[in-house]
Amino acid sequence: MFGKWHKLRSLKNKLLLVLSVKLKKLLAGRMLGNPASIALETVGNCNLNCPGCPVPTQAFKESRVKKFMALDELNYIHNFIGDYCDTYILSLWGESLIHKEFPEVLEIFSDKRVIISTNLSVPERQVKALIAWVERGGQLQELIVSMDGWDKDSYETYYRHGGKFDLVSSNLRLLVDSQVNTKVSLQFLDNGSILGFREKSEAFSEQLGLRFSYSKMDQNFDRFKRDVSPDNKC
Repeated sequence: MFGKWHKLRSLKNKLLLVLSVKLKKLLAGRMLGNPASIALETVGNCNLNCPGCPVPTQAFKESRVKKFMALDELNYIHNFIGDYCDTYILSLWGESLIHKEFPEVLEIFSDKRVIISTNLSVPERQVKALIAWVERGGQLQELIVSMDGWDKDSYETYYRHGGKFDLVSSNLRLLVDSQVNTKVSLQFLDNGSILGFREKSEAFSEQLGLRFSYSKMDQNFDRFKRDVSPDNKC
C-alpha cells in the first residue's frame, strides 16, 4: 500500500512540474511541484588539489566545514522528500567516495536512482562497495569519472594533482569487469593547451570501452604554475 501511495504522489508531482513548465510565464517562474531530483554534498572536502577547482582555495576552506554528512541526516532528508524525489546526485564539490560510511550511504538510497561524480582516486574497497550495491539492485543511473589524462604523466601533471593514475586505472578495470560498466562515463577537462589531448583521451576511453565527454576549461592555467613541457603546448 505504501509503495502504491508513493508512486501516486510521485506521479502527481511530475504532472505539476510539467504544468509549471507549460505555464512558466503565467507563474513567473514559480514551480507548482517539488524537485524530482536533488544534489547532496555528502562529503565537504576532496582528496585532490586540482588547479582551477575552488575546493583547495583558502576562501573555500574558511567557508566550509570539512566533514561527512551523518547517516541520520541523510535518512531524514530521504524520508522527508522521498515521496516525490526520484533521483539523488550524491556529489557537488566534494569527493563522495571518500565518505567513511559510503556503503551505508548507498543503502539509504537503494530505492532511488543515484548519480555520482568521482575522481576515482580512492581506496579499492569503496569501488567494490559500489559494485556490490549495484549487484544487489542499487539503481546507479550514471557514474561520472573525472579523468583528464590518459597515462600517469598526463593525469598527475596536467590537472589531477594528488591523484594516483595507477589507482584510478585499477579501479576502472574493476568497474569495466562488473555490472557497473554500462553506467560509467569518463569526463575530460580540455583547455586546449595539450597537443593531441582529444585524440589520446579518446583512444584511452575506447580501449576501455567506456563513454566519454569533454568539459571546456577557460581558466588561465599558467597562473597555477602547471608543469607542462613547452613541447606539448599548442
